[in-house]
Amino acid sequence: MRRTLLDEARVTGTVETQGVSTTASGRLGEWISLGEIRQDGSSRSSGILSASQARYDDLRTVDVKVDEVR
Repeated sequence: MRRTLLDEARVTGTVETQGVSTTASGRLGEWISLGEIRQDGSSRSSGILSASQARYDDLRTVDVKVDEVR
């Protein structure tokens, strides 16, 4: 089970965070890509009666769209 920041603060009394700041420009109504992160890898396990192998590939992107509010 994954703990939330609030759960972590209750248990440890501290919270670890990371941040980033950027500036982007574009036209209203268009999607703007701010970046992406890719993680990939593999794992293997074996026992007396079984063996398994897995690969993973995870791509996450951050895009924003700005619309004018009237």
